[in-house]
Order: sequence, then structure tokens, then C-alpha cells
Amino acid sequence: MRLDYALGPQDWQALADHLVERSPLYVRSMARNRTNAVMWPVAATLPLAVMSGSPYWLAGGLLVGAVFALGVRSRTKKAVGAALIRCSSRCLAQPHYAEALPVGLRINCPLADSTTKWAAIDQIIETDQHIVFLIGEGSGYVVPRSSTGGDARAFVQAARAFVDGRGA
Repeated sequence: MRLDYALGPQDWQALADHLVERSPLYVRSMARNRTNAVMWPVAATLPLAVMSGSPYWLAGGLLVGAVFALGVRSRTKKAVGAALIRCSSRCLAQPHYAEALPVGLRINCPLADSTTKWAAIDQIIETDQHIVFLIGEGSGYVVPRSSTGGDARAFVQAARAFVDGRGA
């Protein structure tokens, strides 16, 4: 089973969004970043609170830290998406194809041709716009549904059957 497609910046951003939401690597990184986002303003305002004897400095530091912590997820998604687009800019709008083969998921693009064994694929995520294959701690493939040549639903069913070990 084969799907032909081309990738755009929005597709790489979709992969980044899924990686940030589900990949253990990015989930741990965001937890660390949230802690740092709270700790730096608190650490900066703690001496002022002690010297002035006013708890308002500390409350202000906590408030600023909370605001920073709330923005960690969106900033991380934007940064990861920008990095994926920068690294893969020569691939954008070029012909690609994905094949569900018994040996694994084959992805072909102008820069590479690789086959990932089914055992390495941790998740297959379907959305209205994309099929996302998450691999390991922080990697994956995205296949846009809008530009696929072929039957995306049958492709996903075949891929899931291989991942589940049942064959196509």
C-alpha cells in the first residue's frame, strides 16, 4: 500500500505539535521548562520580599512565573516546528511517498529513503488533516491527508495491522 504526497510548513508544524504533546522527550523537557519558568521570577523577587518585608514582591514573582509557565507549551511547539521546517526546508513541496510494507514503514523523499521497522513505531495518530507516526523519544513522520494519492484509510488500517503484528 502506497501514498504519494508533498509536505508543507503546516504539516511539519502538525508533527511538532504531536511530538510536543505525546513524546516522552518533549513532555519531560516541558516539565523542566515550566519549573524553570516559575523558579526564576521567584528567585529574583525573593530577596526583594525579604529586604522590604513585603510579601507582594514574592506574590508578583509567583504571578510572573505562572504566566511564563502557561506559555511553555505554545513556545515549545513553535520552536520545535520552526526547527523541523529549517532542517527539512529542501524537502518542502517535493514529491514524497509512504509505503506500508511487511518489513516496515518506508518513507521516501528527495533527501532520503528509509524504512522503519514496525516495532519501532510507538503510535499511529489519525486526524482530519494528517496521519502521524511517532517513533521513539522524539521523532516521527507526518503524512498529510489532503495531498495523498491513494486510500489513506486503507493505508492506516494496513499500518495498524503491521504494528499490531497481524500483517496486512
